[in-house]
Amino acid sequence: MTYLINLVDDAVTILGGAGFSSNDLDQCLQLAPKLISADGGVNRVKNKELIPDFIIGDLDSLKTKNKWNKLGVEIINISEQDTTDFEKCLYTVNSQLYLCLGFVGRRVDHFLSACSSIVKYHQKNIILVGSHDIIFHVPKLMEITLPVNTRLSLFPIKEVKGLSSKGLKWAINGIIFDPARRIGTANQTCSPKVNLKLSDNGMLMILPKSCLKTIVELFLEVGDH
Repeated sequence: MTYLINLVDDAVTILGGAGFSSNDLDQCLQLAPKLISADGGVNRVKNKELIPDFIIGDLDSLKTKNKWNKLGVEIINISEQDTTDFEKCLYTVNSQLYLCLGFVGRRVDHFLSACSSIVKYHQKNIILVGSHDIIFHVPKLMEITLPVNTRLSLFPIKEVKGLSSKGLKWAINGIIFDPARRIGTANQTCSPKVNLKLSDNGMLMILPKSCLKTIVELFLEVGDH
């Protein structure tokens, strides 16, 4: 059974089990106040007064389920094993923005799976938030304003051709990116405005975490048009 939680007017923070700092959680909740736990991600919340709106997953990692039930948290048990708990959250919740904390680090297999999921659901505005970096899917046309000399990395999940770029130290015009042949890590901005044009979906961008608010505002602005 597929559930649908309609939070189209809200931004959500999704918690995973890889761990996160209280400061990072506070920052995400300021930008995306609705709190959702992917299964046992909520186990890592140190603030005992913080209560998620939903807990979603196969519930094999969730501790103190009865406690959350008593607190009125809606717990959605999805037993299928074809997807991760993270993906279960993505297909269950319809929101304008997803800040995903606790999916970068600890287990590399879970992290790579999360990267695959944000490409699979590229029509959604999904940002993985790590302790140092953020990761998100790049639309085929993108314009963004960043400080000069910002580290900007491009990592393809499949073959994607760079059609044009402006504002990067190393242009991507005509480059065929492929995860097994050519990637675009450790580029940087050389002017405040960066323009990218790609042939297809399937490209991830990695930026310093200091850029999080800028990307959130960009996604929300685009979503309003």
